[in-house]
Amino acid sequence: MKKLTLLVVLGGAALMMTGCSGIRVVRASKAGGEIALIGDREAAMEKAREEMARVCGGPGNYEVVEEGEAVVGSVTDESGNATAGRGIFGNPTVRTNSHSETTQKTEWRVKYACKGATPPNVGAPPTTTQGQPTGQIHTVIVRF
Repeated sequence: MKKLTLLVVLGGAALMMTGCSGIRVVRASKAGGEIALIGDREAAMEKAREEMARVCGGPGNYEVVEEGEAVVGSVTDESGNATAGRGIFGNPTVRTNSHSETTQKTEWRVKYACKGATPPNVGAPPTTTQGQPTGQIHTVIVRF
């Protein structure tokens, strides 16, 4: 009976660890992309490997080119207190004390490239089939 209880507890713990992980696709294209890992890094990385293989057409068709923390925001904690009293001449006074601390929120991200995919030439002018510039100018306007 003790072995069964231990097995149930260990199985539940393993399920909880894998249940607390996931991924968020930050960007993806035919050439590669970027994935944010959420929760347990090892379990989330396994899910990221599945996503990278899906995007790139197979488990051996991608290469992790960069991995690390990315700043995604900040959190500010503020605290303070006020003390009422009397000044030298009996005037009512209030003394305040405050403190704030800002910390950056980060997440672990993985950038990958699909093997055999040629990345687009960002900022390069459009070219003809012979590689000559077409002379066309394209403008994209983004409004919020």
